[in-house]
Amino acid sequence: MWYRMGMILALFGFSHAASGQQIDTPVPAPSHQSQDVPVDAPPPATIAEVKWEKVDQMPEFPGGQRALMSYLSGKLQYPAKAVEAGVEGKVLVEFVVCENGALCEEKIIRRLGSGCDEEVLRVVKAMPRWQPARKDGKPVKTIYRLPVQFKFAEEAISKEKK
Repeated sequence: MWYRMGMILALFGFSHAASGQQIDTPVPAPSHQSQDVPVDAPPPATIAEVKWEKVDQMPEFPGGQRALMSYLSGKLQYPAKAVEAGVEGKVLVEFVVCENGALCEEKIIRRLGSGCDEEVLRVVKAMPRWQPARKDGKPVKTIYRLPVQFKFAEEAISKEKK
């Protein structure tokens, strides 16, 4: 299928910490409002439930960035709807890398449409466990953002015109 072979994917992983923000405070999980919470409700977020924005060591896909790009380019398929409509652009997906390396809370924060958003989510949800981020030598939950660029290769476009 030439669409898959002719597609160029530009993949760059970063999180809040890698984007240059100087935030060194945790982002707590949603807390409970005291007026709305029954007496027997669980306490507010503990340190284990906190998602860190700045860490000592970033989470890493098994094998590093090259392996991540290889994984994504091998698994992602340009949606037929996007091909037919000539859609190109960027999808930005955000997820949490948990202490055990599992991914959770996957969500699209910049949409492209035409099936591209769903395809990125499908592939991210199927990813293997990552090496978790570390803060003070301990694994911690971390927010990670991954932009995925959908773009047709020039030779794929010229093949279509022939």
